[in-house]
Order: sequence, then C-alpha cells, then structure tokens
Amino acid sequence: GGVVDLAHVAGFVPVMKVERADEKGKSGLAAKDIFVRIGDVQWPSMLEGIGEIRGRAGKTVHIMVLRDGAEKDLGDVRVSSEGRIGFVPSSTADDSTVIARWPDADRFKLPDEPAAANLPAGAILGLPPGSRILKVAGVAVGNFTELRDAVRAAAGSRSVELLVQLPATAKAGAAVVPQTLSLSKADAEAVGGLAWLTPVPADLFQPRQTTLKAISPVAAIGMGLHETKRVMLQTYVTFARLFQGSVKVEHLSGPIGIARAGVQLADRGFIWLLFFMAVISINLAVVNFLPLPIVDGGHFVFIFVRATHG
Repeated sequence: GGVVDLAHVAGFVPVMKVERADEKGKSGLAAKDIFVRIGDVQWPSMLEGIGEIRGRAGKTVHIMVLRDGAEKDLGDVRVSSEGRIGFVPSSTADDSTVIARWPDADRFKLPDEPAAANLPAGAILGLPPGSRILKVAGVAVGNFTELRDAVRAAAGSRSVELLVQLPATAKAGAAVVPQTLSLSKADAEAVGGLAWLTPVPADLFQPRQTTLKAISPVAAIGMGLHETKRVMLQTYVTFARLFQGSVKVEHLSGPIGIARAGVQLADRGFIWLLFFMAVISINLAVVNFLPLPIVDGGHFVFIFVRATHG
C-alpha cells in the first residue's frame, strides 16, 4: 500500500495528454494529443492513464486521442515489458478545463478513509469524464489556473455556481448545463489557501530530484544514446537561435565558465562530473563537425570539394 498524491482543484482533475511522443512513431501518438480512452478508462487523469498502461505491460492497450479537435482511434498499441508506449506524459491543466475521471481508490491503494462524503466536492458531482468547466460563478475559465483562481474567489460562500459543457454523445451534441459545487468547510479552507507564493524562503528547501535508472545494461545503453541525441539536438538548436537572435553571444560560456561549472558539479559527486564531461564532449563533437575552416567539418568540406571537382 501507500499514499498517492493527486493534483486537483476541489476534486476536478485534468486529463492526461502527450507532451512529447517517441520520434520512432510506433504508437501513432503525436505531441499535444489528448487521451480520450486508454484501455477501459475514458478521459484518464495522469494517475489513471499511466496505471492503465503499466497494468498491460507486455500486452496491447486500445488508445483513442483527441487531435486537432477530432477524435482519432489509434487501435491496439503495443505496451513494452517496462509498461511504456513511447511518450512523455503531461496534462491539459495549462490549456483546458476538461476534467478526467476521479481515480479508483481501491485500484491505486489510496487510504481507506475517502468514503463518498469525504471526497472533494468536484469528485462527487457526478459529471462524466470529458466534461468541460466553462464558467465559475459567472467568470469564464480556460485552464486549471483560471479555474483554481475562480473557485478560490468564490469559495467563501461554500456554494459555487458552475456552467459545464457535457461531452457529446452519439445521440446528442455537447449540452451545456448549470451545476452547483457545494464545498465543505474543509474544502473551502483548502481552496482558499491555494496560492503560488509562500512566506517561507525558497532556499530552505532542497530541489526535488529524480534518478533515471535502467532495468538492464542494454536498456542503459539505449538511455545513453537517447540522452546523447537530445544534447546534440539541443546544441544545434542553440546555434540556430544564435542566428535568430533569441540567444545572445554573452549567454555562452568560454573555457573559464566551463571550468567554473565543472568545479561546481564536481562538488556534487563523481556522477555529476562524469555527466558534465559527457555533455561537453558531445558539444565539442557537434562543433567539430560544423563546416567551418578551423575544424574537421571544414576540412571535410575542402576534401569533398577537391574530390568532386578534381
């Protein structure tokens, strides 16, 4: 067992979407796809969606997405033995108020105490997954930040009027209906306390870190190759932005800046220093292959021109 943190606003949970898809494209997913169905779960939250995929490791899972405003059926997608289908997950919280299904407490082994009466108000409204919150107390909302702020502003009354667009069905279009969000005292206090700012200095806390760990040496090699490709592309993007003017020359570091960064990372441990040295090596490799006269890429151009023109 264990406790799972679930980000929500008074019981409303955003839907999982694709932040970035595997470039190999085996799953058929694309960036910004919103998941309409994963297996048996419609309009899944990140918790539900990832759980459904991992629960089918080594098998297939049926996927439907919302792409450019239209539903697209991707069919049965193969799930790797690690429980992945090739994408980086995100949520619709930043660009939509579409809501997901409230997760199944038994499935994710949440604490036993959340009987229906103790769930956040939005979780017991009975709104079908895929519903979209249009207005809160007469204020139009377009994402979860605006939803949070509007609910927070109206939470004092503990009875918040909503305007909700229900998902379209085969028999009817998307109906717009009023709903009343009745907040308990605890919910009202929790929503009223939501804020981006804290009176506590940020330097009192350590940043949260995630360790990437492969399940086998072969998987580790694959992760290394993927990270190498990412750093190479990032270097090329930096050069492109230099020409575009969005990155200034003064933003780049010379030998002294590189040495200073190396010393700082060395204080964190050998693994950090090794990673830094690998990044520098990749950057040097990219520069070395550029078609400039002073590097190997320029010499290659000269040799190619001489070979092709006699």
